[in-house]
Amino acid sequence: MDNSILEKHSPCISSTIFGVDGFEYKESIFCIMTNGDSNFFYFGIVEDSILFVDPDIEFDEGMINVYLKSDGTYKLSRTALDYEYKGRVIMSMNIF
Repeated sequence: MDNSILEKHSPCISSTIFGVDGFEYKESIFCIMTNGDSNFFYFGIVEDSILFVDPDIEFDEGMINVYLKSDGTYKLSRTALDYEYKGRVIMSMNIF
């Protein structure tokens, strides 16, 4: 098992909040919920996942980029789209 992600982003608890270490806090980071789009199962993103999006990270081909469509919904894509680029997914979370 590859533990490199756990080494870089170890679980942590701060007061009454738990999460992972290794991310710098920025007020610009926002969250969105996913729909039933099955294109990102490989990345562990399933329906109702909470995605943390950093709008300060530039588009990167092959990474999970977030776009805002004209109808106000978000679209994930690993390629460039003709929608408004909103940032890149830095973390996904599922609650059971």
